Amino acid sequence: MQTIVSSIVSGNPTRAIEEAGKSFSPGSRPVYASMHSFTINNIIFGCIELLSAVNLSLYEVFPDFSAVYKELISSGSDRELHARLAGLIRQVSNLYSLSKNSLTGSENPIVSDAKAYIEEHYSDCRLHLSHIAEALSVSSCYLSNIFKQETGKTYIDFLTSVRIKKAKEFLADPQVKVYEVCYLAGYDNPTYFSTLFKRRTGCTPTEYRNRLSPREQKNSPE
Repeated sequence: MQTIVSSIVSGNPTRAIEEAGKSFSPGSRPVYASMHSFTINNIIFGCIELLSAVNLSLYEVFPDFSAVYKELISSGSDRELHARLAGLIRQVSNLYSLSKNSLTGSENPIVSDAKAYIEEHYSDCRLHLSHIAEALSVSSCYLSNIFKQETGKTYIDFLTSVRIKKAKEFLADPQVKVYEVCYLAGYDNPTYFSTLFKRRTGCTPTEYRNRLSPREQKNSPE
C-alpha cells in the first residue's frame, strides 16, 4: 500500500497500478473474496487520504462513488477488477498532481483546459458543463467547484462573458446581420439574447452596433 501511495504522489500511476495488481492472485474469485475486499478498501482509503491532502473529497470528484465501489467489489474476474482499479488510480493520480500544482499558485490545468474548451465551443447553444467535464475526464461537480474557486465565476458566468465578448466582435462587422449574431454567439433565442446582452452591456445589440464609430467597425470603408 505504501508503494502504491508513494507512486501516485511521485506521479507514477503505472507503478501504482502494477503494485495494485500484485495484490490480486489469479484463480477463483470466491476463494479470495475477503482478501480482495480488504485490498480494495485499503487502496480506496489511500486515495481518500491523498485527495484530502490537496483539499479534495473522493465523493466530490466521483459523486457516484457508491456505484463505482459496488462495481469494484462485484467484478467478475481479477482482470476486470484490475482494469477498474487502474482507471480509479489514474484519475486520482491525475487529480492529485493537478490540484497539488494549483496550491502552488499557478492556475489549475483543468481550469485552463475548461476555459480553452469554452473558447472553442462557445457557439454551441447546447454546450453544458457536463460536456466539458466528460471531455476532461472529471466529474461535473468537481469541475464546477474548482472553476468557481479558481476564477471567482461560475461556469455559466464565464461562458456568458465569452459569448457576449464574441457577440461584440461580430457586431463590429457590418456584414453580419444583428439577428445572425445571436446564433453565432451560441444562443438560439434572439429575444433572450437581446435581453441578456442589454443586461450585460446596458444596450441592445442594435444600439451597441449603432454606437460604434467607423474606426471600430471591421471592414468599414476608409
